Amino acid sequence: MMIPWVVTIIPLYNLFNQIDLLNTHWALILPSICSGYGVYLVRSFMHQVPASLVESARIDGCGEFKIFNRIVLPLVTPAMAALGIILFLGAWDDYLWPFLVLTDEKKYTLTIGLSKYAFRHKTVEYGPVLAGAVMSIMPVVIVYIILQKNIVEGISIGGVKG
Repeated sequence: MMIPWVVTIIPLYNLFNQIDLLNTHWALILPSICSGYGVYLVRSFMHQVPASLVESARIDGCGEFKIFNRIVLPLVTPAMAALGIILFLGAWDDYLWPFLVLTDEKKYTLTIGLSKYAFRHKTVEYGPVLAGAVMSIMPVVIVYIILQKNIVEGISIGGVKG
């Protein structure tokens, strides 16, 4: 978390070049899945799960997978939803990384497509560009509306101590 993401761009690009993942959708997905912030967020929420719940499940004869799947995971769902939204927004709004790894125009993200469209001519046609910008915001709004309950619950759980 202390290393800026910009510092890792060249080694990450070299890695994806070596494993032949440039110009693929995997090159866009994989870097945004794992983050230090995600590990920290989920770990802090998992530490809030009462140990007595886990111990009572062990006494009842539950295995580790069943404890995780039926007790811990439902309690950590708000954190997972918040993390999903944060990672989705980070990947959706990213311009630099998709611009570096994608060369096929058919695979461009909306941010790259809008910038290419806006600067295709000497003058910018603001009407279509702004319409495209509004359309690019719609998936973010839809994800927020769907997961709004989990966001509010995650904030209220994180704010209450005890």
